[in-house]
Amino acid sequence: MDEIYELVLKMYIQLNRQAPVPPPTRETVQVLFHKADMDGSTTLDRSEFRRLMGVIYQRALVRIILAKISKVVLAPLLALQTVRWASHNAWWRANIVQKVPTRYGILLDPNLWRTVLTVFFVITLGNAILAVLNAILDAVYGVQRRLEEVDL
Repeated sequence: MDEIYELVLKMYIQLNRQAPVPPPTRETVQVLFHKADMDGSTTLDRSEFRRLMGVIYQRALVRIILAKISKVVLAPLLALQTVRWASHNAWWRANIVQKVPTRYGILLDPNLWRTVLTVFFVITLGNAILAVLNAILDAVYGVQRRLEEVDL
């Protein structure tokens, strides 16, 4: 098990060159290890090892794809929609835009706010999506249920 977890960590070092996704916890890898150990020998033969690494790689690939989509597509779209909403919102224009002195007019530039909001959403949205995805993947692979069984 220790060798497998070390291998997973090394794999994630390589994968993080594509997108910053944290590796699974030791407990998650342990549950996946026990699920792959079909004969219960606490060691993995070649086919069991391939099955385990296939599951771990699949989980990593899905996480990387979603992280990239959230940064390249979702964050800019959400920023654009937020700026559009603010520019058409009567309350925003009456309470914010009208009160900004003309010398600070640059602060009202929609392009500035699209950029700022895109950066903000890239940082926050990616982490939120990965957290939700981790919960879904753990549910699919029965990790949480298996951890609860071990704790009992």
